[in-house]
Parts: sequence; C-alpha cells; structure tokens
Amino acid sequence: MPTINKRELTEVLSSSQKKYKPSKKIISQANVKNYEAVLKEAARNPEKFWEEAAQDLEWFKPWDKVLDASKKPFFKWFTCAKCNLAYNALDRHIGTKTEKNKAIIWEDEAGRTRQYAYLELYQEVNKLVNALRGIGAKKGDRIAIYMPNIPEIAFAMLACAKIGAIHSVVYAGFSAAALADRIKDARAKILFTADGSFRRGKVINLKEIADSAVKSCKTIKKVIVAKNNNEKVKFNKSKDIWYKDFVKGQPTEAKCARMDSEDPAFVLYTSGTTSKPKGVVHAHGGYPVGVLRTIKWVFDLKGDEIFWCTADPGWITGHSYIIYGPLLAGVTT
Repeated sequence: MPTINKRELTEVLSSSQKKYKPSKKIISQANVKNYEAVLKEAARNPEKFWEEAAQDLEWFKPWDKVLDASKKPFFKWFTCAKCNLAYNALDRHIGTKTEKNKAIIWEDEAGRTRQYAYLELYQEVNKLVNALRGIGAKKGDRIAIYMPNIPEIAFAMLACAKIGAIHSVVYAGFSAAALADRIKDARAKILFTADGSFRRGKVINLKEIADSAVKSCKTIKKVIVAKNNNEKVKFNKSKDIWYKDFVKGQPTEAKCARMDSEDPAFVLYTSGTTSKPKGVVHAHGGYPVGVLRTIKWVFDLKGDEIFWCTADPGWITGHSYIIYGPLLAGVTT
C-alpha cells in the first residue's frame, strides 16, 4: 500500500476548486435561489442585509440603529432593541403549528432515547426557569453548565437565557482544574452537572470531577445534578440537589426577561491550548440573527426537516448547530 504524504494531501485538498452545481429543482426549492446576487447585494449594503435577516426573529422593541460603529473596534448591533435568545428559539413557536413538531430527538451510546415536541420542551424549560428564580437566580448572574450530551443541557441553556442569566457551558471532557478555571473566571453562582456520563464506551463519574472543581470555587452556591447513568455520588446536602427534585412541582409557564440586544446571553471559553482560556461573549440580539441566517441559508433548512450535528454543546458549533440554530429555525435537532 503506498505511503500517503499528509502535507501533500492537505495542499491538494486546500487548493481544490471543484464546484458542484445543484439541479434546477433543488435551486427552485432552496432558501437562497441566487447566491451571486445575494452576495453582491450584501457587500454593497451590509446593514440592509442584516436588518432584513433580523426580520426573521421577533423583537419586543425594534432597534434604533442596525449597527453602531462609532467606537471602533467595538461595534454594537441593533442598538436599543429589546429581545431574548430563548424567546426566539422556543417561546415564539408556541401557539403555532410548530409547537407539535419534534424539537429534540436524543439517543445515547447505550441506545436510550427521548423525544420532546416544541411544546414539551417549552414546558420543561419553564419548570427550570421557575426553579431557578425560586433560588434567586436573575438577570446577569453567571451559571456554569458541565453536563454530558443529554436533553437537560438544552433545558439549562434555554432556561438561563430566558431569565437573562449568562450561561457558560464547559465541555464535559475537561478536567476538574479546567472546569474550576472557567467557573472562577466567570464568577458563576450555580453549576449544572450530572452523576455521570458515557464517553467512548467508558463510564465517567462527572459529579466527582465537578465536586473536585467546586472545592476551590467560592462563588458556587448551588449544584444541580441530573441523573444520567445512576452513578454513586457524594452529596453535599447544603449545596447539591437532584435536577428532578429541583424542578418537581414547578409551573409550566414562565415569563421571559426582556433583554437589551447587546446584553450577554452566554460566554464560551476557548480551549486554552496556547494560553489561558479566553471567554468569548455572545449577545441576545446579534448572535441569533447570524446563526439563524447561516442555518437557513448555508444548510438550507426548512420547517419539517431533521438536522443532526456531530458536535458537542461544549463548543460553539454545538451551541449554534445542535441547540440554538435548529430551534431558531423551528426544525428538529
């Protein structure tokens, strides 16, 4: 068998200029029918382009200005507008035909499955919203999420956004030290985790790792633990609570916080392979406008389709194309 030169292969792939022209039928059904014309118009008038993109979402209060570039290199999008990321990803679908469609189809390594229609997801998120508000969580609070790929990670992200808290999802493959670093930098008050997780056929005691991290994190006041694989875990009765008990008996309706377009929705840390991890902030206004436009145009998603992304919610790809993007588009993830 001939030896493959990885450098040569990379150069060949990088310089590939092949184009695959879609059929007329595909073009006629596509969300973008004339890419060249759209590209030209977007380059000519980018503010108009993004203003039109923003019309695909719902706003509690419209913007005064699409882009404020008066303090370069710091830019503000959709100034003075009021909105909410979770409202656009979930609440606005309730009362429409989308509420009966599947929002989430979940299956794990062990073959267990769960499914949630949009209305069911809305109710699960609202129970968590009410539980969080019950312990004093509010707009501007930072909440860390260190969970495996289970539906509760989506519940937690959406609930945080709905109350205006800033979520910081930490990849569940990271060590206790890496988790602690991110909790400390974000000054998180609450941590979501699970008893354990499955990864590459192995069982990982996630709660044990979380406990080790929390020991050095004085800001954490409450640890909410989802039961995933029935791992034996140690419990601090003054701080820890099972997720199921936390949301038990909570109402399935909850008000959505009115957020400024520039208010942070979440902070996601870089991997830190070259230096200290850097927290990248994404806002309630600009982030969903960009993500919805890309998932509808780049992936050509439509309302009755299922979108599968082999990523992890711990990274921006997972945020955008497992959780928020598909839900913003009203499709199944």
